[in-house]
Amino acid sequence: SYTECLTVRCLITRAAEEHDLSSESGTALRGRIGKISNTSQVRDTCIDDIELYRVLGFIVIDANYEQRFPLFWILNGVVVFDDLIVETQPRACA
Repeated sequence: SYTECLTVRCLITRAAEEHDLSSESGTALRGRIGKISNTSQVRDTCIDDIELYRVLGFIVIDANYEQRFPLFWILNGVVVFDDLIVETQPRACA
């Protein structure tokens, strides 16, 4: 799970760095993240779990998630990955 978290962090950081607000929409960014996620064989989270929203000229990519797994009998373990938030570059003022 931890290595998959590192993969998710790497791909959303790469997508944010390559994103051009002037020519690419949030929908296109979501599609690119989905393709990179598929290519990287990310299985713990899917593109529907990743939120994209605008804040003051930025697009924020929020990929926080948690992984649940059975420990024994009726007990489950939970690993929370809550540091997977990346901002794109700010929009240039015209």
